[in-house]
Amino acid sequence: MKIAGMDGIDARAGLRFSDETHAIQATVAGAGIALHSLLLVADELAQGTLEVPFGPELEGFALHLVRGRDRPLSEPVEAVQAWLRAQFTAAPP
Repeated sequence: MKIAGMDGIDARAGLRFSDETHAIQATVAGAGIALHSLLLVADELAQGTLEVPFGPELEGFALHLVRGRDRPLSEPVEAVQAWLRAQFTAAPP
């Protein structure tokens, strides 16, 4: 399956949460990366348990990629992060 221009990524696989607080807890626990509202992860960012690995912060967009600061990432998660980074750097100013 091809998702976001990448082969081998199954968007139906992996964890799913009906509550964003559970998704935040899973990100802190090292389950992967996630797009979250900075407002909802402000405490985790301040405590250093999550980090925003790259910018920019775009005005009008409510979601930001966050990940556990000291957690190793799997190869598929690194691939998604690299793809997202490329999308942001390719975006016109």
